[in-house]
Amino acid sequence: MKLNRKLNAATMAAVAALTLSVPALAQAPTATPTPTPTATAPAPVPGSEITVTAKDGLVKAVEDATKTLAEGKVKEVTIKITTCDDQLLPPEINAKGKITILGCGADLPGGPGTDYRAKRTNLVVGDAQAVNGVMVKSPLAVSGVTARFSGVLFEAHSSLSITNSVFLNKRVEGNRMSRTIKGMLPGGKVEHEIMIDNVSFYHVATLSGETGGAKVTVKNALLHEIPEKDRYMLAFGPSKGESGPVLVENCEFDGHYVKDHASVLYIERPNVTVRNNFFYLDSPSDEGGGIRLMSPAADVGMPLKGVEITGNQFIGPVAIENPAGIPLGKDAVKITGNDFSKAEAVLPTKEKLKDHGTVSPKEAFNAQGNFWGKLPVADVMADTSGALTEAPKVPAMRIVNQLDGETRFETATRISSSTYRSGAKTVILARADNVSDSVSAVPLADELDAPILLTQSTTLHEAVAKEIKRLQPNGGQVILMGGEEALNKAVEEAVVKNGGKVERIAGANRAATAVETAKKLKAMNKQKEFVLVDGADWQPDLIAGPVAAKVEGATLLTNGDQMAPETAAYLKENASVKVTAIGDKAIKTNAAKEMVAGMEPTALSISVANQFFKDVKIIGMATTVDFADALAGGYHIAEKEGPLLLVPTAIPANVTEYLKTNPQIGYINVYGGETRFSEKVIEELGK
Repeated sequence: MKLNRKLNAATMAAVAALTLSVPALAQAPTATPTPTPTATAPAPVPGSEITVTAKDGLVKAVEDATKTLAEGKVKEVTIKITTCDDQLLPPEINAKGKITILGCGADLPGGPGTDYRAKRTNLVVGDAQAVNGVMVKSPLAVSGVTARFSGVLFEAHSSLSITNSVFLNKRVEGNRMSRTIKGMLPGGKVEHEIMIDNVSFYHVATLSGETGGAKVTVKNALLHEIPEKDRYMLAFGPSKGESGPVLVENCEFDGHYVKDHASVLYIERPNVTVRNNFFYLDSPSDEGGGIRLMSPAADVGMPLKGVEITGNQFIGPVAIENPAGIPLGKDAVKITGNDFSKAEAVLPTKEKLKDHGTVSPKEAFNAQGNFWGKLPVADVMADTSGALTEAPKVPAMRIVNQLDGETRFETATRISSSTYRSGAKTVILARADNVSDSVSAVPLADELDAPILLTQSTTLHEAVAKEIKRLQPNGGQVILMGGEEALNKAVEEAVVKNGGKVERIAGANRAATAVETAKKLKAMNKQKEFVLVDGADWQPDLIAGPVAAKVEGATLLTNGDQMAPETAAYLKENASVKVTAIGDKAIKTNAAKEMVAGMEPTALSISVANQFFKDVKIIGMATTVDFADALAGGYHIAEKEGPLLLVPTAIPANVTEYLKTNPQIGYINVYGGETRFSEKVIEELGK
């Protein structure tokens, strides 16, 4: 998976200029200092630099660093790891000075646009550390590492700095969200600091727990994916005394499927600035949000005040919310210069607050000088005067998510595994080298909430068999598209042996198979419209798949510009159902009153997107060269109610123009690997 975004010039400059600076080490004293004409770096004090060259050498290096610091000759020790092999973390880091750990990826950037697969030293926690991770009891700086973990990675009781790194969740769906940093810093005095800069977080919480009065900075970070129920990607707990400043700046929050009262950013302490960030929220309801503001009870922490939310862009259901029953103080929150035009709601509203008892929210919230677009703000319980007439110059960011595998089989399983983490009751199996029986499968997959997997005509592919077993460990329904000429008896027997219950959808030809698929949808009361396409050309057929899913209809096929007899008979039986033709050849059959014209696939897919998917926030892209990625990706983007664009290996001008005229698109799913979409193309799409 590759993610990209467009950064503003200042951020790009900062990223380009980013270097790892290790505080200067004390030099050994000399009797007579002699100046030299050429400046040279001071020689390190013996023991102040430790090199790790072998696997599992970090624990010993930390022990040696701790002993060196205990001698009092230096205040910091740097551990340089020259190997990218796994390194076990010690259960505790408690030294009389600062320890800096530089992994093998110290010169690689982190944050948005990062390739998480790049080589970095991988940190591993022991079994006994699985819950609480590493106890950080003295200042620690970490850079150039990655970690795939469950539970907590760092439990911070002291200052902690993390840069140029990547962290991923090790647990399967349904388990508690992993936390990179669990803040356990004491309150009442600003004496510690947490710094996160150029770091990517995939499926893990960045920071949670009480950060006390510590100064906290989170910048140039990517926070990607799903917070659990009542949990948060980034949380600042209450402070009981003096509170240092908190800054969240130039970050990208991809809160995919935020729901069940979860939010991506939680604030329960004063003096927090949230500036120039991009919030992409894809939620099925208004029970998830971007920023949640909570004022703690008097015996828990200091009241919420000095919170400033400025220069951010919000895409999705709920931008800012305050559901607490504890009132905020006067002028607690300043919200200004934000772009809310692509948000579906901004709280607090009268409706949302009626049962919560928040006192005088208009005094607590100052929401002057924001861009609201067409969003109704009459019900927003805040001062919304001075609205901007055009969107502020918030950094334009777009996430590009590339779902790929080594072959078409692995690409399809990758799409499946990214979507169905907890399994699927039904799986649709299609032939990988011929699309004829499968072009009508996308609306069926959408209705059944089923992935489409690809296999050989005569063999159940090993990767596919493994994915079916993961999706259905106790067996389930597997629908085979087409007769035994498409997927023969050996494939069916392998599915049954794997625990599946087989159903076939097949007709005498591709048009008849499409009719049989439509009949199955009709039985589920999902035949509200027909989308008619040329069955001899896979490109308009797969462009039409997400359309048929969106209108709760079925895809039917023609024989070029002539009506297929099976299709004609079925249309006659269902004469009251609306028919839309997509593509010039289907139009020539004169069977539809509504139509989208075009022969060239990219232009046709854009026309379809403009007509059926207005103001869409997410789109899919697949190659024009081959059908496999478009078939596997079609149900994936249909499930998200987005269009599928078919594009060549280089991005044509009409696609660039489409993205330019639809700036609300904040997420592109790209189906297929580097042979279809190069790194350069991915970067171009993210601009």
